[in-house]
Amino acid sequence: MKKIYTMIVAVMMAAVTFANVSPEMAQKACARTLGVQLPVKARVSAAKKAPKKASADLVTPPATATIESDWIINGSFASSMGSSDEEFATQVAFDGNDVYIQGLAYFFEKAWMKGTLADGKVILPSGQYVGGDDYGDEYMKGSNDGETETDIVFDYDAENHVFTLENYIVENDGSEGIDPWGYWESMTIYKGEIEVPEVVVPPAGLQTEVYTYNAQQLHYDAATQQISYTDYTAQVNVGFDGDDVYMQGLCSYLPEAWIKGTKAGDNYVFAKGQYFGAYYDSYDMFLMGLNEAGTEEGDVVMSYDPEANEFVQLTPLMINALADEVQYYVWYETGSTLNGPVTAVSDINTDSTVARRYVNLAGQESAVPFDGVNIELRVQSDGTTRAVKVVK
Repeated sequence: MKKIYTMIVAVMMAAVTFANVSPEMAQKACARTLGVQLPVKARVSAAKKAPKKASADLVTPPATATIESDWIINGSFASSMGSSDEEFATQVAFDGNDVYIQGLAYFFEKAWMKGTLADGKVILPSGQYVGGDDYGDEYMKGSNDGETETDIVFDYDAENHVFTLENYIVENDGSEGIDPWGYWESMTIYKGEIEVPEVVVPPAGLQTEVYTYNAQQLHYDAATQQISYTDYTAQVNVGFDGDDVYMQGLCSYLPEAWIKGTKAGDNYVFAKGQYFGAYYDSYDMFLMGLNEAGTEEGDVVMSYDPEANEFVQLTPLMINALADEVQYYVWYETGSTLNGPVTAVSDINTDSTVARRYVNLAGQESAVPFDGVNIELRVQSDGTTRAVKVVK
């Protein structure tokens, strides 16, 4: 599945309740970069020029070749849009010592290239034509340093069916010199199947109510290193099934997707890594939170007040690019709430709160509310604690 993380917000330095995010956590949240060494051109701003080559010049496996469709390309690709890890299915064909590989051209993924196998290496001659579009003809080239053209070289482990790239593969504008639209910095090609994560499916017959999600969306400006917030509101379907709760609509990119939480004391815990799905079939999206210390990945935790029918986030809730590492598309801050319809009003005299304390978004505690958004922690007479969002 191809994906370039052009939507990822760069660094995060936000505070969460009970702790500030550490510099290490901020570094983890950066969009992945590969340390691009080759200057790459932006296709969207390039001058249009019609292709000159004919489709007959494209490489095609001969009828005598055996085409195998159970191969996977996994590697790191850089372009003007950024850098990303890539993984997608492809085809490899063998015809004696000739090897044909499809998918090496990122912008012409159906194009084939031809190489020769000898002494455990596959050599693909540089300069093979892979197609043309409004930006002109494109050729695939090899390079060891981003300046000098070489052939493209793979090590080939025949026993384990693995190709490993030794140098750069440059997707080049034209046949002359090194003038890349993008390039592969690393790549392996191997036999196997791509594992697609499973989405959450609610139980049949689940009864839901519409809750209003009132969130503060975090924005980080890398240039000024300043954090800002904007208000975000959405309608979310919420349904209870025993100790489990299901929510649909928290991912604005994939509003049909569900997540599942499980009751733990007074809170509900939503396990990190739950899969929302793939936006436009290309951008994988997962649920992500932080641990209490704010130093590493964690589950999303919400308190729940059944009388007020209100959930309060005790951790950030992120729409994330990865299942196990913070690289977020969207960050909804601690203290965001989900408010459902209230069917009964409790007598205020039945309130069993014996003590209150307040926590702001920077993790500071006080006996009185701070200006702005607070989490009011209400200690009950039975020793339990309820969390309620309070704005002063």
